[in-house]
Amino acid sequence: MNFYEAGVPMRVIIGWSEGISKNDAVEVAKGFIQRRFDAIDASWYAIAPFMGGYFWEVHEGGPGDAYLPAVIKALSDNPGARHWLPSGDRAFSVMMRDGKPFCILLSSDESKTVITSGTDPLLPGGKMHRAVNKGTSVLIAGVATSAVSALFLSGSLVFYGLAAHPEPSVRDLKLDLLPYAQWESVVGVAPNEIVSKLELKGGKWAVVKRSHVPVEETPPAEPETAAEIVPSVNVELPVPTYPPEIDLPKTPGPTGDPDKPDNPPPDTKSDTAAPAAGDAAVSTSPEANEEALRQNGRKRGSK
Repeated sequence: MNFYEAGVPMRVIIGWSEGISKNDAVEVAKGFIQRRFDAIDASWYAIAPFMGGYFWEVHEGGPGDAYLPAVIKALSDNPGARHWLPSGDRAFSVMMRDGKPFCILLSSDESKTVITSGTDPLLPGGKMHRAVNKGTSVLIAGVATSAVSALFLSGSLVFYGLAAHPEPSVRDLKLDLLPYAQWESVVGVAPNEIVSKLELKGGKWAVVKRSHVPVEETPPAEPETAAEIVPSVNVELPVPTYPPEIDLPKTPGPTGDPDKPDNPPPDTKSDTAAPAAGDAAVSTSPEANEEALRQNGRKRGSK
């Protein structure tokens, strides 16, 4: 079988790391693709445990068939031989050196020598994973879910159309049972009655009446008129005198006549009282007043 018939990737690189875990091997393969390959979306990777470490394999392009199963089998069966596999137009060499796997991409001249040596290359036969997940599995799951949903919806529509809601049929409609046809049964109500309910029971209309008690209408209240405005009148009121005059009761005199009191009220009309006997007349001039005061003082001193 000619291995070129199955298609060869643009580049194939294989490496071996000692003492790493499976997750670390995956990250190493993806990191190599990110750093070295141009067509990242068309790249593949695969890992496989071997001698306390992990083989990791990366392809740029190609169908995604791994060489790791053939590499592990060749190194296990014949560890002293030099094995190779195609990587584009060059050869990739795999061998054991110092008891550990040794992998190297040969130069163009060395590749021509190996390719033309007559030694058969290793053939791919394993599965690989895409470096960039294109969501194929999610797409398949979505398509399957959509198909199941469409099937369920179709069944529901069939059940709804045939069993749940059959084709509509024309019913026997009786016009005399319609509400507007019952006007004759309520139009002849007496003036002192009213229809409180019109109800359909058992195919017959029942009219419920009750007596109507008229409500006495109270006459409307007269509208309130605005208060009449009385024009103002200027009235002259008597001005009170101050001090007010007080009528004192009259006491009878010695003769028993109440009109002649013992102590007649002083004459309030005169502003000045007459001077007492023996007193000098008071003059209005200052000099006369001083002289009158001296004379009065002498008279009182002689007494």
